[in-house]
Amino acid sequence: MSDSKSTSSEATSSDKADRVQDAVSSQSVATEQIASKAEFLIPNRGVHFAFVIVRSLRIVMAALAAVVAGGIEGIIKLIRALDASPLIWVGIVLGVLVFLLAIVTLWQYFAWKHFSWEVTTTELTIYSGIIFRKKEHIALARIHSIDHRQSLTQRILGVVELKVVTAGAARQREARISGLTLAEAEQLSQVIFAQKRVIEEGESAAPRKRAGIIAATKEALSSPNAWVQPEPQVAGDDLAASVARVSDSVRGIFGGAAEDRSDTEFEYHVSTKDLFLTGLSSNNAFYFWFIIPFILLGLTDMFGLTQTAFRYLAGFRIVLIVAVIAVVLVVGWIVSVGHALLSYGGFTVRRRGARIEIERGLLERHSVGIALDRVQSVRVRRGLIRRIIGYAEVVVDTVQGITTEGKTERAAIVHPFIKSKEVDTFIAQLLPEFAERPEATTPLPKRALPRLIFRSTFWFTLFATVPAFVGFIILIERGGISQRFLSLGIGGAVVLVMLCLFCGILLYRGRKWGTNEEMAAIQTGLISRNTVYVTRRKVQWSRLSQSWFQRQRRLATLRIRTAGGQPGQGMSFSVIDLELSQGQCLLTWAWPPLAH
Repeated sequence: MSDSKSTSSEATSSDKADRVQDAVSSQSVATEQIASKAEFLIPNRGVHFAFVIVRSLRIVMAALAAVVAGGIEGIIKLIRALDASPLIWVGIVLGVLVFLLAIVTLWQYFAWKHFSWEVTTTELTIYSGIIFRKKEHIALARIHSIDHRQSLTQRILGVVELKVVTAGAARQREARISGLTLAEAEQLSQVIFAQKRVIEEGESAAPRKRAGIIAATKEALSSPNAWVQPEPQVAGDDLAASVARVSDSVRGIFGGAAEDRSDTEFEYHVSTKDLFLTGLSSNNAFYFWFIIPFILLGLTDMFGLTQTAFRYLAGFRIVLIVAVIAVVLVVGWIVSVGHALLSYGGFTVRRRGARIEIERGLLERHSVGIALDRVQSVRVRRGLIRRIIGYAEVVVDTVQGITTEGKTERAAIVHPFIKSKEVDTFIAQLLPEFAERPEATTPLPKRALPRLIFRSTFWFTLFATVPAFVGFIILIERGGISQRFLSLGIGGAVVLVMLCLFCGILLYRGRKWGTNEEMAAIQTGLISRNTVYVTRRKVQWSRLSQSWFQRQRRLATLRIRTAGGQPGQGMSFSVIDLELSQGQCLLTWAWPPLAH
């Protein structure tokens, strides 16, 4: 009996294995048939030899920086202990660098020999790997942006690192092609987006348009100098625009001719004055103010000048301390302005058909392409300084992508510094879908004010004021503190609590919302103002909730979420403590109808 059972189970498992194998075989056959039907738009080809140069230098410089940063003190002590001639040390260092560069260059040479790519009518395929061969298939229909990045070395050589971002599957990573010339990268982007439009428009128009794409691609690849860049109509035309044009014209040694941008519908260059004010009003200045004192302390400690510095500070007291603070502020602003000029120099944003392109960077050049249908929301951010001088920053949130380092990317700055009165015109020209935006004018009900004040003061009172007060009482009982010092401490705590109360009032005044038929505006902020605009058709999830305290005051919280690259990872926005009846109306508005 047991033998018959075992025989039947073996037969069953054998049948299952045969069915699985048949399914895999049929799937492989189907895949091969699809691949055989696919026509090459760009046949298999490698990348430029600059691939070897750039990657070798990058690895050697990273290794050298790690050694210097990790053991500079040990290296100095070793040099002093051995007491060798400086020429000997220079020879040793150069010998190590040459040996390391030779090993890395040899490895990168073999990597270059085994790296290639091709484009068919259905997918982009990338081949790589020396020991373990790797073959990546990327469906053209799922590509929603192609980004370019150039380091200073790559700009000199005229090559780029191309990054292909696809619609988000969980934990999907971006594909990269290093060592493409500028002309190849621009032509590849054009071919992919043109074929993507063919796929989206349907197979009926595909044969005729595909033939045109193939012919244009062959002509461009055989004669890249035939593609000449026209002069576009631009906004913000001043010195910064001239810098942007000069920056674009620097193609590098192997860059080739520029791509055709005759389909550009709108182009904007950030002015020189705006770049300067970007650095002055940026939050980076606050970060630099925080970092600079620690850098100064580290330098004085390295050279054994800490005690001397504190002696001078104690001698001059207020005058020198004020001077040091002023120097730190000025240096922080100078560094922030320099960072803004390097990061956003030559900043250009343009709309070309169904996508927008952002280019920035004075030395290192970054180029980001975003499909318009992937834009989920628009944010207008105004910090304290920018509110005072009447400027803002415009950011778009897109379908989330995952970089090769595992970091998520879902926001792009489309204007780092723009006058508040020009925001409406700029957004209407760059993103027509967001032209008819509502104003966030509806405040929270007055019943929400006590809750905001309570949330602003409760945690501070619980974790700061109460322990400090208990500590003062204990010290008084032990005779270790004077009544005057206690009075000062209590007075300071009262002032901080009053400050928290004031913050609660500011939070209440900063929270507003508004809607029209197709879009919602949500404003938040303490002393800054951040306003987000979300279209109803991009809403993926919405929820209206009430805590026990909110139910007592007939308040509610509405949360809405747009699409993301991973499940549950989209941009989330909330309207907290709004009127319950208004929350129910907003929930009805946010719930996407079947037509959308």
